[in-house]
Amino acid sequence: MQAFIQLGDNTEPTNGIYKTIVFVEKDNTTPIISMKLYNLDLTQYNTVDIPITVYSIENTTLKNATITLMEDGVVVDTWENVENFDTKRVWSYTPTIAGLHIITAVCELTEVSKTVQVAALGINNEEVKGYAFKFKASDFASNSAI
Repeated sequence: MQAFIQLGDNTEPTNGIYKTIVFVEKDNTTPIISMKLYNLDLTQYNTVDIPITVYSIENTTLKNATITLMEDGVVVDTWENVENFDTKRVWSYTPTIAGLHIITAVCELTEVSKTVQVAALGINNEEVKGYAFKFKASDFASNSAI
């Protein structure tokens, strides 16, 4: 939903409110996955928390289920033995490669995918053997020396 405000002769849109409505057939026990993510543009190495909820019409059918998280078809994380459904979990997603990516959450035969655009950080971040580091783009000002 989006509202508009009249400012003199100009009509301006307000921030949008996004809601997903899901209709389920009677006796359908297929899990429903909610991944709250809209128009996501990121910079390399910046982490974003993505809320994910798996709903089960009949909670008993999904005891000890597995939720698989993927980027471009490659598994990056697995949540195993998930018992408490209808509870929000958070995927801390950190893209390392610039470009367009597809991120996916899968539970049983149900999957939801979203598109993410990742901008290049613009620095040489070649890893040096024996050192471990992690940084995000917001750690650097545009005029800072690296």
